[in-house]
Amino acid sequence: MEWQEGNLVFVFDERSWKQTVKYDETEDYKKIALTPNTKGVDFLGISGDQALWFVEVKDYKTYRIESKEKIPALDEVVHHKVKDTVAGIIGGARNSTNLLETWTAFAQVLNTPKQKVRIVLWMEEDEGPDYMAKRRSVARNTLTSNIERKLKWLTPSILVCNMKRNPIPGLSVRRSPS
Repeated sequence: MEWQEGNLVFVFDERSWKQTVKYDETEDYKKIALTPNTKGVDFLGISGDQALWFVEVKDYKTYRIESKEKIPALDEVVHHKVKDTVAGIIGGARNSTNLLETWTAFAQVLNTPKQKVRIVLWMEEDEGPDYMAKRRSVARNTLTSNIERKLKWLTPSILVCNMKRNPIPGLSVRRSPS
């Protein structure tokens, strides 16, 4: 399955992924989003190992200066979006007239302690000069730790990824030729 999010194209290999949705484009998300301040992640999917993946995408490529202030607050953004998405999954599993089987499968993973839940912040940003590599690595690790702390009620499995660091089997990402 292939979806575009901003200037990035995400390809979920159907041999590796059992179900995927672009959550914020589903009819069920559009209904729950009528509630003020409701947010949602960009993608949800169940991988071949039965793990449920929440994927939030941020593309700061070419916006290095502007993104400096936004990146430290991303832990709260991801927490809010994941929390609201969990509510959307449960609501969809109870009341959906569109993707009932999908929401039910996602809810079943959430309700089965032995099945993994993984949170991904897919963050593209300008790399900047080489001498800043250590600082970027520390910032990425700090961001990961902050997200882990806020979402430990759901899962300890948090990844901050990009096209250069993609450990997710069956997922490829490329820049859209725009």
